[in-house]
Amino acid sequence: MTKYLLAFFFLLMYAGDTLGLSASLAPGLSIKNMLLYLVLTGIAVNAAVARNRKVELAGAMVMFCGLIGYAFVTWIALTFIVQDPGYLVKGAFIAMKSSLVDQFLTFLIFFYGVLQLKDAMWLIRAMLWVIVLSNVVTIIDTMNIPDLGLLPVPRKGGRFEGFIGQPNEYGLLLSLYIPLCTALFLEVRGKLRLLAGLGVFASILALILTGSRGAYVGTIGGLVVGSIYLRQYVSATTVVRAGAAIGIACVAVVVTSFATGYAHLFLDRFAGLEGNPHVATSGRSSIWMNAIDAMLENPLSFVTGYGFFSYDSDRSYRLATHNIYLYHLYNLGLIGLILFIGVFRRILSAARLAIAEASGSQRLYLMALVFGLCSFMLAIFFNQYNDMGYLLWATVGAAMRVAMCLREPAAEQAPEARAQTGQRLGAGGRGYSPAWYGPQEPRR
Repeated sequence: MTKYLLAFFFLLMYAGDTLGLSASLAPGLSIKNMLLYLVLTGIAVNAAVARNRKVELAGAMVMFCGLIGYAFVTWIALTFIVQDPGYLVKGAFIAMKSSLVDQFLTFLIFFYGVLQLKDAMWLIRAMLWVIVLSNVVTIIDTMNIPDLGLLPVPRKGGRFEGFIGQPNEYGLLLSLYIPLCTALFLEVRGKLRLLAGLGVFASILALILTGSRGAYVGTIGGLVVGSIYLRQYVSATTVVRAGAAIGIACVAVVVTSFATGYAHLFLDRFAGLEGNPHVATSGRSSIWMNAIDAMLENPLSFVTGYGFFSYDSDRSYRLATHNIYLYHLYNLGLIGLILFIGVFRRILSAARLAIAEASGSQRLYLMALVFGLCSFMLAIFFNQYNDMGYLLWATVGAAMRVAMCLREPAAEQAPEARAQTGQRLGAGGRGYSPAWYGPQEPRR
């Protein structure tokens, strides 16, 4: 029952703004937040009664809690000790709750909400179907073929915004989920494969039409970095096949964008690359230099930062950093930045360790998660995220449950592992050729 509730909650988090669930009930409390706390309370009560949860993925948990704790310490210091009159105390507290605490809670409910391998796999598939179908709806509605009336008219030059409502953040979401949606396409068969294939095509087309150059760089770079990170599991045959498939898909997407008259949405984004750095980066280089110059005035800020939400509180900055790493460095210094990167490093490490124990669809989805996270981590060098953080940590939470199940003693997860292995190797089954996975590592 819990897996169905979490899948429905994921749908509400994704389409919440469109459905009006972002309406505020109180300062810092929206309908989505309230649903988050209700689900968390239910899982906590169940855990207290059943006593079937334990501390897992301790490294990532400690890093995440450390990031929240340090942000809270700097908030206290600026509020009660420094008492900076320009510091937005209330806004900083709400931002800390929504961007750090609530997203950590989202990770917890999707990580501890399901405990069985089969339930976690079902939940991942359900979330990916939400993404796939929503991207198909985005293409249909935004291109008016026909106008479904679900999404608002795109702003900012007509760039696609999806259900996220912001082109750069939608590009971040797509850079994360395209590898995972591709994994879904490779797993399913029959009519579902056609639908999943249409969803992958729509996702790539939507990525192009967001006009987010940071997402372009992240997606392409993530494939390269992910291949290096998983080099012991990715065979040369896989690289060749994937490269050919990506090339064909890109050609089809470009042809479609020209045929539908939307090619200008990405062509215009490269028009200023020959100009000065300010023009080529859409002003990002100037924003970054202003922030770094301010930190150079106080070198200690590179270690401690100026305090959580200090950048947003400084009235001399009119634009966002458009770089999540610089944002954390300015606010929380190297301490916060190391903790932030450390969370992702621990997640990637756990996924790679689990891949050695995985087979069939388990391995496919975990590898896709690594590629997606690598793409996302590169893309956020040029962008920031807000609402999609909930979707990110929901997906990571479910995927880490799969990873933890695979790392349990073999006897506890043997039935599922045997079933997946049978699918992969059985003739006429729903599995895949071993060539897709590269060399198999012996079980430890």
